[in-house]
Amino acid sequence: MVHFRAEDFISRVIDRIESKIESGECTFIKNDFSKECETVFVENVNELKGEELVTVSSVQHELNSHQFPDVVINYVDGLTIGVEIKSSTSKGKSWIINGNSVLGSTSVKVDALYIVFFKMAPTGTIEIRMADYESCVSDVVVTHSPRYKIDLGISKEESFFNKSGITYSELNNSTSPIELITDYFKKEGKTAWWLGKSEDDTSPAIITSWSSLSASLINRIYGEAFVLFPELLNGPPHCKYNQLSKWLVSKYSVVDSSLRDKFSAGGKSDIEYCGYEIPQAPKVLKTFLEKKDYIILAFNELEGNELKSYWVEYTHIPNERKARQHIWKKLLLKNNIEPQHFEFILRVLEIDTP
Repeated sequence: MVHFRAEDFISRVIDRIESKIESGECTFIKNDFSKECETVFVENVNELKGEELVTVSSVQHELNSHQFPDVVINYVDGLTIGVEIKSSTSKGKSWIINGNSVLGSTSVKVDALYIVFFKMAPTGTIEIRMADYESCVSDVVVTHSPRYKIDLGISKEESFFNKSGITYSELNNSTSPIELITDYFKKEGKTAWWLGKSEDDTSPAIITSWSSLSASLINRIYGEAFVLFPELLNGPPHCKYNQLSKWLVSKYSVVDSSLRDKFSAGGKSDIEYCGYEIPQAPKVLKTFLEKKDYIILAFNELEGNELKSYWVEYTHIPNERKARQHIWKKLLLKNNIEPQHFEFILRVLEIDTP
């Protein structure tokens, strides 16, 4: 009954906001999107609160505070609903974002906890999703402390809490929440690691090997790696995998003693793409061709801040794929590259040749 009342009320708030967006009554500015999402949500909660059938007594919210959840809705009968507001203006299609700290030092106790996620597309179109908080925690990741990883694209069965058998309430009320999580990982035969990082960087809480990764994640890693580190194609042999190995550990908690082999082992072979042939090409070019679709996807979906971290010469990273590829081409040319290989790479990525 609690969850029905909560979901019904939050759905009505979202419906109201979506109607105002459609009519033009409600607009958002990209630079202030995060603050505006909170403000708009609370404004519409208060409007519904004034309706006769909604028995809400008060709404707790303080913009820019560290309170979790962002909004607490108190009913006259004592029921409390918590709503955490999340927002994103990234170009990617995923509904993944960092959640609150597992330690929950700023948590307000509520009877039901939900997340409302506002997403602004590059076109300015706004999408809004809501979910029960516990059902959309996909994992525990590490920033400066363990945090929940939120994914509104997963089913309840795929959630961390469903897989672990631990409930959100158990962790939230535990005096040793980290111990509960590490005990679960140990039972799964995995090792938890808690490395201090910046707030924006996250990695899974367990160290894993390349061989245990899913095929889809491996393809994603290939795509992102070739985009972030163009030197994989033509960098100095003694150091071109250094950045890649550090990135794999920090982002995906993946270690591999034969990482170079994943990209360039196997000697040379003839390759061909759309009539353009290279006899006895390096294996890394063959790998590059095989992962073409995932590389293009990574150009579209990698966050600008992550690209900026590795493309250090560039302080502004555009969202458009073609503009990103133009920067990438310049980075590729920082190291010597055979003209035939360079033209092949540009053809594969459909980048205008010089």
